[in-house]
Amino acid sequence: MTSALKSNREKEIFWEYLRKNGFNRTAQKELILSVFLQAEKHLTVEQLHELVRKKDKTLGYITVYRTLNALVECGLARKVDLGDGKTRYEHLYEHPHHHHIICTGCLKTIEFFSAEIEQLQEDIMRLYNFKQQYHHFQIFGLCHECQTEQAPKHEDRTVSDKVFLRDALRTVIDVETKGLSFYQEAAELTQNLRGKTMFRSIARQEEEHLSELQKEYQGFVRKNRAIEQEPVFLLLDRSSLKNIFPSSQEAKRLVPKDADDLQALSIAIESERESYQYFKNFAEKFKDSRGKKIFLQFMEAERDHLLALQREYDRVVQSGRS
Repeated sequence: MTSALKSNREKEIFWEYLRKNGFNRTAQKELILSVFLQAEKHLTVEQLHELVRKKDKTLGYITVYRTLNALVECGLARKVDLGDGKTRYEHLYEHPHHHHIICTGCLKTIEFFSAEIEQLQEDIMRLYNFKQQYHHFQIFGLCHECQTEQAPKHEDRTVSDKVFLRDALRTVIDVETKGLSFYQEAAELTQNLRGKTMFRSIARQEEEHLSELQKEYQGFVRKNRAIEQEPVFLLLDRSSLKNIFPSSQEAKRLVPKDADDLQALSIAIESERESYQYFKNFAEKFKDSRGKKIFLQFMEAERDHLLALQREYDRVVQSGRS
């Protein structure tokens, strides 16, 4: 969904909320909504009031306060406590679920997501037979600038879809790179011509997919030149990523020297199934539709590749070449 379509959808949700609850749709409320949606920050009522008064000096504090709370009630915003006694509001609609790291010195805030933390919370809820309604997780400490007594060089911003997409693309590129290296090494390890040919064919497919992803990432970075300097949002368990495709040492143990085409396909199917399951599990951790869409897209690509390998396996079996 483009930014314009997303903004229009958010406005439709707000107007529908006002209509259903008997509130009037006014130019002032529309201005407050527009300014809030344009600001990628954690905003207090006072801060948003200051921003909207630059466009309309007659707009009162109470109107901003009530409008913000209406945005919370209709699901477009949520309240955030950063530990300084002030209530702030951040975007919620189609923004990925996340937690906060907060500097107690300058209140710099970094948003992040960790599948391991989400899984731990689910395990705890299951252990105590609880049904989770909501949760938040915050870490308080000192940022690098405050530790070194430097003037903070940051602007408080909420995580954007662009940062989420950047980290998602990096993750998939990392996985595809490991897959390509594994299949290329497997082709060198087997002395069986049919097995070598099959591994090389699978490697070419991985290389094509990797090239497409890298082009997408490069184009994305060219359009968003400051995006690579943004803090990491997706915190991933690197050991899980390593398990998708065997390491160089494990490949020597896993790939027989006489591996034929059927064995090559069996090994590839198992690896691609691991990749598909990894992204499926990861996508399920996101309750927000935008986050789900990004990883579901990658999951579908892995599923298609898996199905293609399984069809090729069946074809080879039916041809009697074993």
